[in-house]
Amino acid sequence: MVEEILSNLYKIEIPLPNNLLKALNSYVIKNSERNLIIDTGFNLDECMTAMQIGFGKLGVDLRKTDFFIRHLHADHLGLVSDLTTDASTIYFNEPDAQRFKSGALWRDIANFASLNGFPKNELQAILQTHPGLK
Repeated sequence: MVEEILSNLYKIEIPLPNNLLKALNSYVIKNSERNLIIDTGFNLDECMTAMQIGFGKLGVDLRKTDFFIRHLHADHLGLVSDLTTDASTIYFNEPDAQRFKSGALWRDIANFASLNGFPKNELQAILQTHPGLK
């Protein structure tokens, strides 16, 4: 569902299947030169379908679109690597940006998975192909 909040500010409701939250609000700030998308939903077909329907209704051109991710949770950034183009910029808040740039995020994920018995050889392969690396 797409809802106009203010002039050039829209909300796209993104379903979060099998999640207690039920949905995430993604926001689109439209401008004739660039658009800004705030949060994207999980990396799931249902989330992508809702985004694409919303973008179609709003006439969003992804080649003229940047992204702001409020924080590093999968429901907020799951689709960002599939939606960005070479012309896109991805923005984070400063603490998350530093954590991402330093590699601490990936170390934390690897440590947590390892502590919980995830096989190290499989973990390294998965982390090397993780869509968040894009």
